Amino acid sequence: MKKIFIILLVILSLFIILIVAIGIFAYYAKDLVNVKLEKTEIEEFKIINSSSFSIKVNLYVNNPSKIAIPIKAVNYRLTLEDTNDQIGLGAVPKFTLKSSSTTKITINHEATFPSTLKTSRDILTKENVFAVLDGKAIIDFPIIRNYPIPFSFKIDVKEYLVNLLKDQFLPKELGDINLPIPLPENI
Repeated sequence: MKKIFIILLVILSLFIILIVAIGIFAYYAKDLVNVKLEKTEIEEFKIINSSSFSIKVNLYVNNPSKIAIPIKAVNYRLTLEDTNDQIGLGAVPKFTLKSSSTTKITINHEATFPSTLKTSRDILTKENVFAVLDGKAIIDFPIIRNYPIPFSFKIDVKEYLVNLLKDQFLPKELGDINLPIPLPENI
């Protein structure tokens, strides 16, 4: 009888400890759903050759939770907004979002321009040519595995291309030249 009482007492104690642990976890993890992309910035944009470029983007992710959050991966896709042409696809490996702070995540990516005539014409003639970086950071936490934190933002690649072309190919003496260059619509 005494053994049964001790076994029941141990089981009850473990159950109470489990309930308390779940309560503590819930208290500290309640802000997990509020993890979000705070801001993005392009640190570097370089033309590699006539068909490709490299881009270095910093994502700032705010974790208001009182616990650090392990991230399994950040999967992303880079497309041209108007044509939906995919110009890049990639992933950032495991890392941890620090608790109650903002973490900087750096994405270095080499991408190729689609070799379509329409895209080339758009880059030369349109006021803005947007590339869209969208993706998900996947939480790797024991209870909420594979919870995605989505993000998306637009980059005006026209601005970077024009500045790079001006810096690399135009003599400084010419001063400021207005681009886009008007081309006939039937190209």
